[in-house]
Formats: sequence, structure tokens, C-alpha cells
Amino acid sequence: MDCLFTQDTEGCLQDTILLKKMTIMENLLTAELPEELDVMPDHLKNSFYPYEDRPEMILSDSDGNIQMTFQLLHRELNNGEIWEAADALHICMERLYPRNEISPVCLYSHGESPTGWFFMEMELGDVFVCHVKAVRAVQGKFFLMTMTYPKTESGKWQAVLKHLFSTLREKDGIRIQ
Repeated sequence: MDCLFTQDTEGCLQDTILLKKMTIMENLLTAELPEELDVMPDHLKNSFYPYEDRPEMILSDSDGNIQMTFQLLHRELNNGEIWEAADALHICMERLYPRNEISPVCLYSHGESPTGWFFMEMELGDVFVCHVKAVRAVQGKFFLMTMTYPKTESGKWQAVLKHLFSTLREKDGIRIQ
């Protein structure tokens, strides 16, 4: 088990974040994620995602305050199109959520493959949350990641996301249809 941050480090204001290697999609992707995240239990999935075509992989903390989803869409996408794909998703979110604050699109290019991402600040009930959308190509297909976390924990989860982007790895030799 690796450690992204340890609160015992002199001058560190961050909570300790212990990491574990997880399979995101069987025979397709792995990444290092905080050990507090696990596959969301069915009762929470039914509560938060009560529709048929929910993402293939949904992770959460034990009470669902932190959520991360992963889904492979059957739309062609290559690494040279990441910025445009993230920008198109950004425009769509601006139209769907015109009152929410949305960051500009950013490109993270230090991992195995570039990742285009942006975040939105939203109010869910009485809690303000950050909702991150990220786009990456996986075996030539459009791969969408989302993460929702309390705004008060923004520093922690922004660091986790960048670590995720840099440790997300495709498994060799397996091709999707």
C-alpha cells in the first residue's frame, strides 16, 4: 500500500491518504485510488443512480459522500482528440447547468495518456460539492470519469484526481470490440 500524503509530515496540512491498486474495468484498466473508496453497495447505487444505463464502475466511500464513476462509451476517440472531446462535454454541461460555476477545460498530460478535465461547483441539498468530469481515450474509445466530493475537501480530492490520471493504466494485449 502506498501513501500519497501523510499528515505526520512536518508542515503538512493534508490528511493521510493511503492508496491501493484497483482494477477499474476487468481486463482493461487499473489505477491507484484511496483505500477509502470501494465498489458502491447496491442500496446506494439504487439511491444515487436509479436508472438502467448507469456507469459500469461506481466507487464511493462508505456513506456515498465521495463518488467516482467510470464508463467506456462506444464512441471512437484518440489521444489527439482529448481536448476537443473534453471541450464538447464542457459546452454540454454549461447548457445543462447554466447557473453552476464551471472551470475551464484543463489537460493533464503526465500519465500514460492525456486526460481532459474540468470541475463544476454544485449545490446538492444543503451541501456544496465539486463535480469533476474527465475524458480519456482507452483503446481508441471515449472513456468518461466523474468524481463528486464535498467542496470543503477540494484540496485533498484534486490531488487524488491528478494521481489517478497519472496511474491509470491500460492492460496490454486485451482489445475491446
